[in-house]
Amino acid sequence: MFQWATYQLKAGALQFVTYIVIVIALLLSMLLLYTHLNVKFMAQGKAQIEAIRLAENSIIRCLHEDFDGNDSLVLTSGENTFVSIKTTPWGIFDLVIAKSRIRDKSFEKSALIGGKTPLDIDLALCIQDHAQALQVAGNTSINGNAYVGRYGIKPGQIKGRYYTNDKLVYGEIIPTLGFPELKPEKENHLNNLQDYYSKENQNPVFFDLSQTSQLSQSFFKPAKYFYASEPVFLFSKQLSGHIIIQSGQHIYVDASNQLKDVVLIAPEITIGPDFKGQIQAVATQTLSVGTGVDLDYPSALVITPKRHSENKLPQLHIAQDCKIKGSIAYLKGDLSLPGQNAHSHVFVGESTKVYGQIYSSYNLELKGTVYGHVLANQFLTEHEGNIYINHLLDTRIIAQPVSAEFGGLLFNQNQVVSWMY
Repeated sequence: MFQWATYQLKAGALQFVTYIVIVIALLLSMLLLYTHLNVKFMAQGKAQIEAIRLAENSIIRCLHEDFDGNDSLVLTSGENTFVSIKTTPWGIFDLVIAKSRIRDKSFEKSALIGGKTPLDIDLALCIQDHAQALQVAGNTSINGNAYVGRYGIKPGQIKGRYYTNDKLVYGEIIPTLGFPELKPEKENHLNNLQDYYSKENQNPVFFDLSQTSQLSQSFFKPAKYFYASEPVFLFSKQLSGHIIIQSGQHIYVDASNQLKDVVLIAPEITIGPDFKGQIQAVATQTLSVGTGVDLDYPSALVITPKRHSENKLPQLHIAQDCKIKGSIAYLKGDLSLPGQNAHSHVFVGESTKVYGQIYSSYNLELKGTVYGHVLANQFLTEHEGNIYINHLLDTRIIAQPVSAEFGGLLFNQNQVVSWMY
């Protein structure tokens, strides 16, 4: 009995050892599997990070190279790495989409590309040289560098309103060496924007605006496009992303709409009072902005003037108490007007604040405040029925852009305006 019990004890010990060996083997297998998966996940994570970095670097590269507005390029292509970029115009900006792949990991990144502040970072003002001084009156204040004609700036008066500040310019007064010009291909694109999306090679995806109250379109997908030959009235629409709305006559937008990143194209565009949103509006005849409108960065209001059969002057009119973050531009178009023409082409009302830039190829009547810079052919001020050429009255221009990364009209140096989705 004693020997048999001893034998049973040894068998149990062997069974226990076998169990321990199996447990250890399972633990080692799990450890090896964990190590393998961890290495794999780290490699995948690293590949994903590299793919993201490649896509972002490709867009940054676009800032330093002169890509055409409709380029599609493969930057690198190999067994484990692929990077490509595609650029297309989007209003006053260029939309850049970068695609990258590292092994089995891919990534897409998109951004709007605009232009840096021209001339210098502290630019407040630049006007053409019309062989007469810029006269400042009342509580006008220019904070930043001013590029003006050979006769400079001098204090003046309008109806007894004399200049009241200590200095003419709180910065440097620099002779104008030339008026900054937009990139020719960008100006040409804007001047022909009314016909751009009708070209066969654009192939936009059409949608029915009358049947759509809410729409969001990613910039990684083709643009959603609506066109009507008759006037378009927008009420209670929620539209965002890669969306274009065009009319052959007139677009009206009221305060009930929620619009973000949308491009509006028409001969005449009216933005009703108290509207809030982020849009680009490009017109050829009139662009009217009502009282209390609030446009977020990077919005744009643009006139590309066309000759009118009734000899009507195209005008960009912004009422009082507005807040515009972005760019306001009146391009040359096909007008040919004398420099002393006594009509305002761009009008900015009292108490309106512009955070960004104003660019006018013709006359600018500025009654509000600009935090950024103003580029104009010349100023015009109407006061009590009289018109004063190259005068400013109670105007503030402060070289303080909306952000350090501000980008506006495309001049010579590019800037990322906004990262898109």
